[in-house]
Amino acid sequence: EKNLPKKVKIKKALHPSHKMFRRCVSVFGKPLVLAEVEGGKISPATLSAITAASQFGSVTALLAGNKASAEAVAAINSVSEVLSYDGPQYAHGLPEAVAPLVNHAVKEGGFTEVVVGSSAFGKGVIPRAAALSNVMAIQDVAKIEGDAFTRFTYAGNAMNTVKS
Repeated sequence: EKNLPKKVKIKKALHPSHKMFRRCVSVFGKPLVLAEVEGGKISPATLSAITAASQFGSVTALLAGNKASAEAVAAINSVSEVLSYDGPQYAHGLPEAVAPLVNHAVKEGGFTEVVVGSSAFGKGVIPRAAALSNVMAIQDVAKIEGDAFTRFTYAGNAMNTVKS
């Protein structure tokens, strides 16, 4: 954690009517979305992850190595804050470099959920970040109801409900 680069925070101003929403966030959850950028554009999987995470509360997005894309991520309606880390170790999006960053952000920010799109990037980072945080990773979630998660199995031909 000592070798992490300086973080750039981008916060959006919230409308005064969001005060009640902020109080609810402190009770229900604080989601962090790991944003993936492909070719300078926000990946569709990231947009889906942001939509899914917005059911937990006000979304904070974590962006590693794509400082130029931070403004684009901040412009998404459900995103209230962007944590952007820039450094040469994040240039290729290797899970071994990004997972410690996710772990650091979760510890520093007190996030209760980490959401990432279902892509090779997400499937590489989440198990490593979960292991560093000593928590269970639940992947490929289609639906969340309380502490129950519905997942697709057998190449999407069956659904499985898991409680954590």
